Amino acid sequence: MLNNLSVKKAILYTMVGKYSTIIMQTVFSMILSRVLTPTEFGTVAVVSIFITFFSILSDLGLGAGVIQNKKMTNEDVNNIFSVSVYLGIGLMLIFVVLSYPIATIYNDKVYYKLCPILATSVLFNSFNMIPNAVMLKEKNFLSIAKRTFISCIVSYAVSIGLALQGWGVYALCFSQVMSSLMIFLWNEGSVKLKFHFKADIKPIKMIWGYSFYQFTSQTINFFCRSLDSFLVGILFSKADLAYYNKSYSLMMLPISNIPGVINPVLHPILSEYQDNRFEIYKRYQKMVRILVILGSLISVLCFTFGDQIIYIMFGDQWDEAVLPFRILSLSLIPQFLTNTIGTIYQSVGETKKLFHSVIITTTLIILSIVMGAMMGSIVTVSIMVSMAYVMSFLITFYLLFQNVFGYSFETFLKPMKSDFMIFVVVIAIVSLMPVFNDIWIDMSVKFAVYITYCLLYLILGKRYFQIISMLKSK
Repeated sequence: MLNNLSVKKAILYTMVGKYSTIIMQTVFSMILSRVLTPTEFGTVAVVSIFITFFSILSDLGLGAGVIQNKKMTNEDVNNIFSVSVYLGIGLMLIFVVLSYPIATIYNDKVYYKLCPILATSVLFNSFNMIPNAVMLKEKNFLSIAKRTFISCIVSYAVSIGLALQGWGVYALCFSQVMSSLMIFLWNEGSVKLKFHFKADIKPIKMIWGYSFYQFTSQTINFFCRSLDSFLVGILFSKADLAYYNKSYSLMMLPISNIPGVINPVLHPILSEYQDNRFEIYKRYQKMVRILVILGSLISVLCFTFGDQIIYIMFGDQWDEAVLPFRILSLSLIPQFLTNTIGTIYQSVGETKKLFHSVIITTTLIILSIVMGAMMGSIVTVSIMVSMAYVMSFLITFYLLFQNVFGYSFETFLKPMKSDFMIFVVVIAIVSLMPVFNDIWIDMSVKFAVYITYCLLYLILGKRYFQIISMLKSK
């Protein structure tokens, strides 16, 4: 059985790969944001919504099922992989046909050309699902980190080269295709799966009870996460969609690179303890404490320096993304926590309860997004989305601790009350601060406030020592 050291080592490998990749992505994104226009980004953002949905369809929750089921043989995995190949071919053809309704809905003929190109990405994404699950199940985190980094460099290098040659939206499309292709080629060399023309679906039946609720939860969560972009794309301009997507994706960077680093490691490791919920509870409780502290620091940073972050990363043409970004950054703490909750449900084999939780929170988030869109701007959408994520956190964690672990939600919240109170006070202070015309004075004042907050919060509040103690503990 794996010990605590293996968890840290696995997270370390994942962190190195993830963070080196995100540095490269950030640099490349800064270049592309100055070469291409917000409208061009908005055009591709429309199709990216559908690409994400087709990725969920290509997986059907089977990847998580392969990781969770410890009795599955190599032949069982080969058969599931074979089914995923046929599924990928079918989804690719469907995506090509979808170019017509997408072009009609958004009144732009460019999608007749974009969708067939991106259909190739749909195909390779499907081919990659089961090999990805096998690599995670075998805890081959170092290889995954290398693969992610190399595919990032190659795909973005191609995209920048095409953008500089004047390819516009097609430069962004080929980046996605190249990334999925590179991952496919790497998987072919790393994971020795055999394709069967006559695939046996019996192995799918072995895990379908688990995978179905996983797939359904992912699907509902996708519509919940994508509805805001979908409505902004329809009700507002493509430039507005680009501004909103830029602010949203920037807000998601710390989420995908902190909880996002932990999640792929947690499931294959915590699933070893699926019959010992108290052990999972103890480990998760420590992790939540660290995530709250990190979430507070990053959220205050993004809110305080929101305008400087946008201008430095993307340039002056993205100024309308500043306010949505600052508003969305206020939801980082609850999102840090809720983004790990699915892994815990998976690890204890309670995907059905995860599904019930997702249904409740999704309804709340959808209603909030619709209200924000009806109010008429991407700012109101951002406000309602942030409020919805806070409510979603309260609901999902109440259900998790009450129904899965059997512990009081109030007991869980008690150690973090001071964190939330300090966070609210600091945000209020920053909001009331005057804006100085001199950029250097403005930056200096903000920097002084933020450093003071960090010192008081981490050192005097003894949170720094709490983090060190929890990282060293078994």
